[in-house]
Amino acid sequence: MLTRRDASWTQGTHITFRNLGKMNGSRGYQRKTNIYEVLEKGGGVSALLGTIKWFGRWRKYCFYPVENTIYEETCLRDISQFIEEETKAHRASGKKVKACGHCKHPDHPQGDCEERVCDAAGDIDWCPCSYGTAKRKAARA
Repeated sequence: MLTRRDASWTQGTHITFRNLGKMNGSRGYQRKTNIYEVLEKGGGVSALLGTIKWFGRWRKYCFYPVENTIYEETCLRDISQFIEEETKAHRASGKKVKACGHCKHPDHPQGDCEERVCDAAGDIDWCPCSYGTAKRKAARA
């Protein structure tokens, strides 16, 4: 079971997770995701067991263990739970409202847009998603 102590520290049964933040990547660019250290929960100096960071091809956080470290099932469950929670939190923070591809307003049903847009030829016209509304308005006028 995990206990969040603050924004930087999370306590597991036998291990601790430390948020290092969005450190610079190997090529010097700013990362979009956090990096976490996994430390043994012991008295005094804590040994580094590995890191947790985003693995782009899998689109989730993954655990990168230090060489020659071993784990029992409780630690593995804590690591797994932490990875799942952080992946869900990261995905939730990145959710954007889907926009209409033409007018860039929040997605709406066909015909409910009253926006005028510039088409490829440079002409101002009704948003293609609003043809039904535009025709109704023109008929009323």
